[in-house]
Amino acid sequence: KMPLLSDLPAEILHQITRYLVLPQLGFSDAGLCSLRLTCRALCLKTQYEFGRAAFSTLRLDLHPKTLQRLLTICRRPAFGQAVKKIVFAHWGDEYITFPAVSDDERGKGELLETQVQFVLKEIFEEAFSGMPNLKEIVMVSPFVARFRRHEYSLDAGFSQAPQGSDVAFEETYLTMDSLYILLGKAL
Repeated sequence: KMPLLSDLPAEILHQITRYLVLPQLGFSDAGLCSLRLTCRALCLKTQYEFGRAAFSTLRLDLHPKTLQRLLTICRRPAFGQAVKKIVFAHWGDEYITFPAVSDDERGKGELLETQVQFVLKEIFEEAFSGMPNLKEIVMVSPFVARFRRHEYSLDAGFSQAPQGSDVAFEETYLTMDSLYILLGKAL
């Protein structure tokens, strides 16, 4: 009787999985992912190789989905330990939207810039605590993240969506220097 792939020792599986990830392609090759999806035993036995291949270098911008992915990775010890390098890059002119606030909340609240820095610092502190093997942080120049928050007047009423002159925007920018300072505080 021939042994199943999932019955092979971890050392042999490691040799096999080395051929499923091509470093020159980055982690765009789905071979290892496909192998992990075949059964629970293979998923568990290839977790180290998967973590190393998929998460050794993370490429991030400051969009909410990307930051959520960062937190998800760092909350899984097997994956967080695999992170060795983070590359921050932000291309394009699109805005990163923060939740809208009313003029009532705005009066009591902080400036958007302060909120952005606070939220990012909290995220980075949690993320870095879950990545003990992080060795390098790279920022691709030019780096400018643009944040925007809609503000609206309560005079428009709650049943109406904010429109036209009832809407204002608060904008702020996070430059490479600002990100560098934030990362320093989080480390």
